[in-house]
Amino acid sequence: MRRIAVGILAVALLQGQTSTWRPVYLGMDGMVATAHYATAMSGYKILAQGGDAIDAAVAACFASTVVEPSRSGVGGDAFILIYRAKTNEVIFINGGGWAPKRATLELFQSKGGIPIDGPLSPVVPAAPAALLLALGKYGKLKREQVLAPAIELAERGFVISENLQGVLRSNAKRF
Repeated sequence: MRRIAVGILAVALLQGQTSTWRPVYLGMDGMVATAHYATAMSGYKILAQGGDAIDAAVAACFASTVVEPSRSGVGGDAFILIYRAKTNEVIFINGGGWAPKRATLELFQSKGGIPIDGPLSPVVPAAPAALLLALGKYGKLKREQVLAPAIELAERGFVISENLQGVLRSNAKRF
C-alpha cells in the first residue's frame, strides 16, 4: 500500500513539473521564489552575476512591475524586512506612501469616497524609493545592473500570463 501511495505522489509531482506557467528550476548556489517565473529568473540572473539577496529581491520586484502590473508595481507600497546574519540585525524599510496634506477625510467624503486611482488617489507611491534605498544601502551591485532584467523584459517582451490577459481585457474601456 505504501509503495502505491508513493508512486501516485511521484506521478502527481512529475505532472505538476510539466506546467508551462510555473516551470521548475533547480539552483545549487541560490534561489529566488516569486509568483511569476520571469521575475524569479530576473532575481536569479542577479545572483549569478554576484549579487546578494537584496540585489536579487530588488531585481525581482522591478521585473514584477513589468510582467505583473496588476499584482505588483512601483505604483504602490513596499515594506521591506532585511535580516543580516553576520550582525544579527533586522532592518525595516518603510515604503508606505504618504497622503498629500490636503487629503482629508472631509475631502474624500465630499467626493463620494476614496478613488482607487487617478490624481486623487490617496497615497503617493513609495515602492521605488524603498527598493532603491534597500539596494543602495544593503545591495552589492549597481542600480543599472540590477534593473537590467526588468528593462530587458520591457524592451524585448514576454509571454502574457492568463491572469494579465484577463486583467487587460476586463479593463479595456478604462485604459
